[in-house]
Amino acid sequence: MLLALLVWLGLAFFLGFLLRHGLARKRPALVAFTIVLALVSLPRPFIFMLGLDPPMPASHFGGVDWQLVSRALLFCLLWAVAVSMSYLINGRMARPLAPLLPRGGGTLPSGARVALVLLAPAVFAVVGTGFLLAQAGGLSAFIMASKLEKALAGYFIFKESARLAAILALFGYLSLRADTAPAAHWGRLACLLTGSIMVICTLLWGARYDFLLMSAVVLLAWRFHVGPIGVVRLALFAGALFCAAYALRIIRAEILVKLATSLPPQPFWRQLSAGMHFVQFDALMLVIRDAGDVFAFRWGADFVNGMQSWIPRSLFPEKETFHIGPWFRRVYQPMARNGWPVTTVGAWYLNFGIIGILLGAYVSGLALRIWDEAFDCMRQSPWQASVGAALSVYMFEAGIGTGFPQDVILLIVPLWLAALFLFGPQMRSQKSRSVPRAAARRAG
Repeated sequence: MLLALLVWLGLAFFLGFLLRHGLARKRPALVAFTIVLALVSLPRPFIFMLGLDPPMPASHFGGVDWQLVSRALLFCLLWAVAVSMSYLINGRMARPLAPLLPRGGGTLPSGARVALVLLAPAVFAVVGTGFLLAQAGGLSAFIMASKLEKALAGYFIFKESARLAAILALFGYLSLRADTAPAAHWGRLACLLTGSIMVICTLLWGARYDFLLMSAVVLLAWRFHVGPIGVVRLALFAGALFCAAYALRIIRAEILVKLATSLPPQPFWRQLSAGMHFVQFDALMLVIRDAGDVFAFRWGADFVNGMQSWIPRSLFPEKETFHIGPWFRRVYQPMARNGWPVTTVGAWYLNFGIIGILLGAYVSGLALRIWDEAFDCMRQSPWQASVGAALSVYMFEAGIGTGFPQDVILLIVPLWLAALFLFGPQMRSQKSRSVPRAAARRAG
């Protein structure tokens, strides 16, 4: 246990340093990477150390193996150091690639254009979700089909449209935040209402994790565009999010009658760990222990599936999912339908071994640097604040994962179209302005 504690402290210190650096330098992607990796790697081992809950499932662990816990923490520390080194050395390579992202323009578009680009995905999401909900015959049956039976594969475009509309609602609100005109007041209320409806729409799909991610997007955008958030307010907000995530998991289990009656009562700390996705660390330990022994390495199969994920299932019905969790859980529980997410670190190790950790960290560090070079005017631009925060949170689950190609199609492409519609000719001069802006930032 002593070694695990020392590695845990080292990882916590290093991630704290990265977080402070990212906040000071206004690096949204680096901040998002650090927070997600901290949530994946730190809480669960701490729970083990306090003796509050053993690794789960208990049948595959037989108690806390401190050597295995130490190895998993070392893998996370190696990942964090390698990603940060790649981030540090790839500045020159990243800057020319920054214009590939939808950075928007400097002048705010008209309210009519903002309303149009916001309502298009919002109406699409509400109408599509409402139609499927009515077809399913009720909320319980709808969530059952979405989360357990996987019967709605190919229809998740409606959920993704709700996520897109929520991002655009945040942009609309920030663009009107300082406007004192009466019309702007009603515009802010409309953006708040639309964003809230879109979050509820994603919750109807049983995606409570999206609620947490969108909350993180709002915090990140507010921190870099408006100003720092007080420690007390941040602590209260974080506590409320924890409670909301825990409550949403219980509510979903109650709605899903079959699930609620088949699961035995679980201790509080296990329910909390599952509700906040802390148990990904448990799956990472299984990956490190059993890959190459109980099961073979995947040798890139999941990343190939990710490259094919953007093809509609109607055109490619036999394609496999890029989510590793369902396959991984069936290794141990062949009849299971839900999965055990293995973390981004686990995905690279499961596919390529230890070399995959280094390769994935290099690619992830480069991508994070491209993001932060692209969205370097979050203080001045509501578009960069909202879109930069959203892409940083949604595109990186502590690095580049197997679902990254699909997120490019579902998020970056629509946001590019929205940016072209909103800002038009302004974006043509982005490339010419990026070099002096970066130089000024480095000089400052």
